[in-house]
Amino acid sequence: MAIRSDKRLLRELNHIAQTVYCQLKPSPRQGVGVFAIHDIPARIEPFEDGMEKAEKFYRLPLGDLDTLPPHFAALIKNYSVREKDAYWVSLGSWNTYALQDFLNHSATPNVATRGEDRFVTMRKIKAGEELLANYKTFDDSWAEKLSPQARGIHKSPRGGTVKASRRKTNKKQL
Repeated sequence: MAIRSDKRLLRELNHIAQTVYCQLKPSPRQGVGVFAIHDIPARIEPFEDGMEKAEKFYRLPLGDLDTLPPHFAALIKNYSVREKDAYWVSLGSWNTYALQDFLNHSATPNVATRGEDRFVTMRKIKAGEELLANYKTFDDSWAEKLSPQARGIHKSPRGGTVKASRRKTNKKQL
């Protein structure tokens, strides 16, 4: 005999299923990316979890990074938003990451920032499409967070690196 779930629980889970929009997958752009698991309407916050955010962010001057252990300073540089001479950091959640932490950069984004730590869809996003943000609009250290490929640097066949604008193609290879 199968055990059935409470109808209220199933209603809640069905509601949640309609508001869970994304999952992590390998990205052709850079490592891991955030992808839509079903169509996402325009002008909504795809990472909204329905709970009030209790987390507060603090301004950490760049000079204070040197006072922290190097491995933690590296995490702050990689995952915190930089604004001129400081990073915005949280005192919690350093052992877990939110989906929005995996948004990749694009000059033609489909999500934009809303406030300090929210994102909103700029248009309808189709299932299977990667969600992309323009790092330049909210992070002064945006270029440091891009992969070499995203910065236009490609591996040379000889083992060095070449800027995309200077890369020459061999017509025989085409």
